Amino acid sequence: MNDLLKWVTPEETALDFLSRQRREALATGLPFIDSQVKLRPGHVLEIVGPTSSAKTEILIEVAANVLSRDVGSQNSSEQGHVVVFDCDGKFDFIRFIQVLTARLPAQGSSGPVPDVLGALQRIHLVRCSDTLDLLLALNMLHREQATWQGPCRLLLLDNISAFVWQDRAAAGSSTTHLQQQAMPVDALRNQAAVAALLRELSQGLRCPVIVTKQTGVSQDDRQDGSKLIQRELLSNAWQSIVTHRLLLLPALPPGQALATLIQGPRHTEILMQWQVGD
Repeated sequence: MNDLLKWVTPEETALDFLSRQRREALATGLPFIDSQVKLRPGHVLEIVGPTSSAKTEILIEVAANVLSRDVGSQNSSEQGHVVVFDCDGKFDFIRFIQVLTARLPAQGSSGPVPDVLGALQRIHLVRCSDTLDLLLALNMLHREQATWQGPCRLLLLDNISAFVWQDRAAAGSSTTHLQQQAMPVDALRNQAAVAALLRELSQGLRCPVIVTKQTGVSQDDRQDGSKLIQRELLSNAWQSIVTHRLLLLPALPPGQALATLIQGPRHTEILMQWQVGD
């Protein structure tokens, strides 16, 4: 009888639920994201674009914004952590420190240095050289997080497509010609394993996930109005966990192509389009 009563006893009240929903909602600090969605545990935002479309810069800005909010809190158990899985070596930590420093108020002659050092203790950068490295890092995160004093606020993964061709080449050597026409089984399993672990971590650690993916994005003018479309490289197992997608496309202003190329990608106009997963 006691077991039955325990089973039907609610885990939280409606008030607790609403409070948790308000508390767990994450603002990235970037208006073009926050105006569309409040990220919550279980959400996976995929930022898609070709090279030089500011994908990594968006992750740097978001990480700095999230960490800077807890600066000054006297309770270390409330200071959130951010985990970055860098799969292609493009997450510039010096650039991150510059952005983070700009977010913090100056404190006398010493400036924001103490706050920066405190925030740096709450960002965890993991460099991954292949899919096995990524899977091991994801598997170890629960154990690592248990040693932190504060919660995990956000998981960031820079370029989920970094190992696609590497995995396909490794698996392709042992497949037949007909099997090579589709994605090799090992590559499918790797992507499914990464997707399953990220979903489990997002729900278990109660934090959203933001992932970048480098792939071709183009404009499709066949329908009414212009629409951005992507070249999908990943399997259905990965696509099934994506709840929101942001497509990015660098666009050269008419008549200013040469000037834009000279100035570099930072001055390139970016086209954006939102998609909501099934």
